[in-house]
Amino acid sequence: MQVFTLPLGALQTNCYILASEKKALVIDPADAHFQILALLQKEGLTLEGILLTHCHFDHMGGVDALAEASGAPLFCPEKDAVGLTDENRNASRCFGEGLSIKTAPARLLKEGDRISLGNEELTVLETPGHTSGSVCYLAEDLLISGDTLFFRGYGRTDLPSGSDGMLLRSLRRLFCLEDRTVYPGHGPSTTLLKEKNFYGL
Repeated sequence: MQVFTLPLGALQTNCYILASEKKALVIDPADAHFQILALLQKEGLTLEGILLTHCHFDHMGGVDALAEASGAPLFCPEKDAVGLTDENRNASRCFGEGLSIKTAPARLLKEGDRISLGNEELTVLETPGHTSGSVCYLAEDLLISGDTLFFRGYGRTDLPSGSDGMLLRSLRRLFCLEDRTVYPGHGPSTTLLKEKNFYGL
């Protein structure tokens, strides 16, 4: 599976384009949909879906424009879906102008759901803590961790629906997985083993 990274928006959120067999999924289109479309066109990729790791404004600012331009369906974590339109829950009101997503999800994702991409697939892991509905996407050799896990860091828990206790349990769960590359919502990639050793969990 190929991974392309586009840091987008004011908070430089990592938007990921995953590709297999000339098909693609976009995860967390933070902003600037034209950059995403340009990369898809350059690589000759057909967009199969738009995925969110959680519903905070800085991870979904480009959803409506990308969905309208591409016709791709939106896949959203079921337990975070309220944040699509709730400006307090998605924290957009905390940082300025409110954001409400108009695109209706074609599929609400829950623990264990699988999403096909070419001849590969992603598995949904519910990892609450940063928000109560945060998820990660697991593939054979990678983990898209959203704001659950960063390089030597993790997502803040002081925004609506965040929880220190839930996040700690989610991190412990991730560190029980086999080692693989981690692609976080912000900052550089890392590995599960490096972060497990850093935190001593």
